[in-house]
Amino acid sequence: MLRTFVLICLTIAAGLAAAEGIVAAPVDGYVPRPRLAQSEPQPSPAPVVRSPDALWLQFDRMDPAERQNAALSLQPSSEALPGAWDECREICRLWNSGAHDAAIERLRNYSRFDDPCQVTVAVSWRKPVETPQDGSWGPDTRIGARDNLYDLMMDRAATGYLFAATPRRESSMTRIIIYRSTNNGSSWAEMSWVSWGGTNYLTAWSAACHGNYYQVSWATRDANHYRAWSARNRMSSGDWVLFPGDSLAVIAINGTSGDTIRELAVCTQEDIFPGWRVYLFGRTDHSKLYFSWTDSSCRAWRPHSTGVTSCDNGLDCTFNEGGDARLVWTSWLRYWSADSDAVVLGYLTTADTLFHSVNFNNVYGRRLDFEPTSITAWRDTVSIAYTTVDGLVRMVYTNTAGESTWHTRTLSHDTLYIQELPEVSAREVGGLATAYRSYASGADRWVYARRADRANGTLTTADTVNEAAHRPYPLARIRIVPLDGGSYGVGWINWTDPIHYGAWFNTYTPTGIAELPPAPPVPLSFRAVPRKGGASLSFENPAPGPVRLRVFDRAGRLAWSRKLVLPPGRQAVRFDSPVSGVYVAVLEAGGRFVTVKFATVE
Repeated sequence: MLRTFVLICLTIAAGLAAAEGIVAAPVDGYVPRPRLAQSEPQPSPAPVVRSPDALWLQFDRMDPAERQNAALSLQPSSEALPGAWDECREICRLWNSGAHDAAIERLRNYSRFDDPCQVTVAVSWRKPVETPQDGSWGPDTRIGARDNLYDLMMDRAATGYLFAATPRRESSMTRIIIYRSTNNGSSWAEMSWVSWGGTNYLTAWSAACHGNYYQVSWATRDANHYRAWSARNRMSSGDWVLFPGDSLAVIAINGTSGDTIRELAVCTQEDIFPGWRVYLFGRTDHSKLYFSWTDSSCRAWRPHSTGVTSCDNGLDCTFNEGGDARLVWTSWLRYWSADSDAVVLGYLTTADTLFHSVNFNNVYGRRLDFEPTSITAWRDTVSIAYTTVDGLVRMVYTNTAGESTWHTRTLSHDTLYIQELPEVSAREVGGLATAYRSYASGADRWVYARRADRANGTLTTADTVNEAAHRPYPLARIRIVPLDGGSYGVGWINWTDPIHYGAWFNTYTPTGIAELPPAPPVPLSFRAVPRKGGASLSFENPAPGPVRLRVFDRAGRLAWSRKLVLPPGRQAVRFDSPVSGVYVAVLEAGGRFVTVKFATVE
């Protein structure tokens, strides 16, 4: 059988977010059909057997070349006995100096300090491991050479490099593996991985680009705690960056009750000011929603309670690229009653503490164990995609400046097919893309792509995207990221032969509609010259036209904003700071951003 994705591009004008407390219902005439089969059968991979031997066996099984290529880092569990940290440091010293057999022997005896299944093991490849490509695969590109993968994250860094991460279940352990592409997805290389013994310890995970690092977060549980952790992987080399005390990861969310984090979602301000802040949301078994954020150092996380106790499934989050307020948004599903569930939108009214949620009723959810939503935001226009009970991908969104109501729309290409697992992504220059899985029992399945006309938003005829043999797995998200030149990259996990649970990538370039006009040149030489009580923001404007200047304080709140129409040449704008401190100024022209960090004094 053939499984499919659909990639749809829509042009949605910029608009203002919904007023607080609004409750929306579908307004476009959609009426759900009688309940169909909720989803294709969802086979779960066999669980990984808990094995203390996994800690040392994974290294004992490496061949000499792999051992020489692997750089090792270890972190004991939070329940480890005294001496565990010193033992981990000594094992890493031995391994990284070439004494591999001695390091493996100490790993075999490590259980006297700690539960070997709860040790965090991280390896970075000194030389990235390139993925061999097979010409018989057609246009699809394989991400990595491993199978038994069960999920996928994908992101694009400010450098233009693509990063992907995939969790993998092996015979007695679970890994999260990181891949990089430096050529828009034409080829991929394995950079590093992090692992644990068994599967019951790792309960959720997420990843995103952040400045010079790929930020990887995961959740764990033990007898006394449930926690979300965060680690940094250097984009240029794949090295794991250690925190003070040789810690591989730091705690971002910490709980001590009998609960478990089941979903994590992480986003960063990569599009506007790379490396500034990271935002992390977590959903627990008890439907609680947790939030935490950190600055560029990623050392000290600041957790905050959202007050939400009805976050039931489908967690996602996004940064509001180019928006004036409400910088961070999140979405999830709330299960009200059998035929009147809600997709919920949450946002930070400030960037660190205050939280507000909006319910959109009557979304007719399917109530599956795995039922994602997807949210994206661009210039205060927010779009949320979800799957209905009758197998349609629908969206709620804003699209008119100053409007406080929301609209709904069906994105599906064919009502005879079941569509699910939607992902949406806003482009810096405007527009929206979404990818999702589509199938029909007993009928052909294909990968489709679409884009809406810029003038009237009409959806064009769907185009195929992926190869027929690479059928998407129904328990892994579909991923989509914008590429250069108006193209998009789509990633997925396949289900059956020729490779079981492998990761794949393909490029989609929309055709047949009017393209967006080229962006004007970006203002050059953006500088902030501090002065008493503020700063002078100066830049070279290469062409006449509108520009926007915004200044954010250290907590991420908008402190000052100006929209100007300026002639070409050197420009200077005065900023008066309300209080002394550290600020980030953002200069925008033509949908592109230049940033500078500065401090003011009284």
